Amino acid sequence: MKGFSTRKIRFTEREIVMMKNLYLREKRTLWFIANATGRKLSTVRITLIRNGVKLRTVSQSLSYNPNLGKHLIGKKRVFTDSHIRNMRKAFKNRKSRGWRISSNGYQEYTTGVNAGRGVHIIILEKKIGRKMMKGEVTHHIDGNKLNNNPDNLMLMTRSEHSRLHRIQEQNVKL
Repeated sequence: MKGFSTRKIRFTEREIVMMKNLYLREKRTLWFIANATGRKLSTVRITLIRNGVKLRTVSQSLSYNPNLGKHLIGKKRVFTDSHIRNMRKAFKNRKSRGWRISSNGYQEYTTGVNAGRGVHIIILEKKIGRKMMKGEVTHHIDGNKLNNNPDNLMLMTRSEHSRLHRIQEQNVKL
């Protein structure tokens, strides 16, 4: 895998006991422990979980530290007209496209009722006039995952799709 480190960060038994004591007995935060040990927050979190520590929920954390969020209790935020104008301007200028390229290379929607679904799937469902059933997949005829033209999309079963790609791979090797 590209960009994935298999290097294990090792803690001594003494460090693990110290982290457990800070977290469980002294009710310290993960952030505090990370700063005290000089390690990353995610490393401390994963180390505690791997050593059998059940992490606190947000409400439990707030009950241990009653000063968190106290400054907001009973206060109503009042926005000035200039603040509202600036927020509207910033919202209009944001670069939200409503779609993204997923990690597997397909275009998917990020907003609306189809958020998290592939664009190619939605287009094919409109083309066939129904939702895809379990075991059905969308095949890009030209092999380009980003070419979502309805003429380039074909409905296939998983087994048909696997068979087709296996044949295509064998033809490339010859």
